[in-house]
Amino acid sequence: MKQFTLALLVILALLSSCNSNDKGNGSSTDRPIDSVAINYGQKHAQQLLDAQPDSTAMRRIMLDTRAYETRLRQEGLDYSADDYINAFETHIRSNDPALAIALGIQ
Repeated sequence: MKQFTLALLVILALLSSCNSNDKGNGSSTDRPIDSVAINYGQKHAQQLLDAQPDSTAMRRIMLDTRAYETRLRQEGLDYSADDYINAFETHIRSNDPALAIALGIQ
C-alpha cells in the first residue's frame, strides 16, 4: 500500500507539473483540432479505467500518458498535446469522478 501511495503521489506531481495547457484562453475555433490526439487520449483514459486499481498496469498507463504528452510537446505539437491530455482528463472525469479526484484532475 505504501508503494502505491508513493507512486500515486509521483503521478500526481507529474500531472500537475507537466500540464501546461491553457484551458481558459481562446476557443476551439482559434486553432485546428487534432482528432487523432483526442482519440488517443480517450483510448488511454479507457485503458486506465479498465486497469485493476492499485496495479502496476495503472501506474504504467499514467506514466505512458505523461510521456506521450511530453513527447508531443517536445516535437512542437503543443496543440496536439493539449487536445490529448484534455481528452484524457475529460474521459476520466466523465467516467470515474472518484478516480479523477484521486488523480487531481479537475
